[in-house]
Amino acid sequence: MTDIQGFAIRRNNSCLSDEVGCGKTWDDWHACCPHGSYCPGSRISIPNNVCCPSWTDCTADIDPPKCANNTWNMYNYTGSFCCMSDQTGFMFKGTDWVGCLDPDSPGNASYSALRVISSATSTASATSTAALTSTANTEATTTASASATPGPSSNSSSHTNTGAIAGGVVGGVVGVAAIAALLFFFMRRSRKQQPQTQPQGLGQYPQYGYGGKPLSPPSELDSHPVPAELMSTVGPKHELPGSH
Repeated sequence: MTDIQGFAIRRNNSCLSDEVGCGKTWDDWHACCPHGSYCPGSRISIPNNVCCPSWTDCTADIDPPKCANNTWNMYNYTGSFCCMSDQTGFMFKGTDWVGCLDPDSPGNASYSALRVISSATSTASATSTAALTSTANTEATTTASASATPGPSSNSSSHTNTGAIAGGVVGGVVGVAAIAALLFFFMRRSRKQQPQTQPQGLGQYPQYGYGGKPLSPPSELDSHPVPAELMSTVGPKHELPGSH
């Protein structure tokens, strides 16, 4: 026995070579089931064509409704049926006939398109979303666990960062102090090299005298600066006689 069970697909002209045929539904349309399954509608009269694990009608067991192949899209019009994922299900107006149109089919004015009930694409998308959500939850749990229980490597990294920051601060302070010392040295040296000028006209004499009064510059003695000669009455000296 097989575990395949679900609603049959509709194909125009005939079923595929590896499928189980359920017979014609109307005109050239056939109901088909996957290989390995059974189509009890080909032997007994049932309201709709279903694919079952055995010849027993399994319609009541298909809950929720689904296609016999999970790559098919499912439609419903007076009963569920399936089409290929790139086809569109339709109903023939005024009847209970249904079929599947290819994307490039010209269609027919009597055909009315039906809404997809379930599709392989939406199912796969839901599965992928669930997988992504599960992965995200796992990563969040791992991250929270790692944050709550830091290992030795975290402490080591913290100490290393603190030491690096402290070293950088000390180095910066020392550098600023060295620059300030160099600036002070060059400014002081520049001041020492500047010549010290004295007020003109004073020379080496102080500017102020006793009592804070300014001193006048030195001058010659009274109006006779040159010493006078001795009086003319005084004759020249004579040497003593040689007898002395």
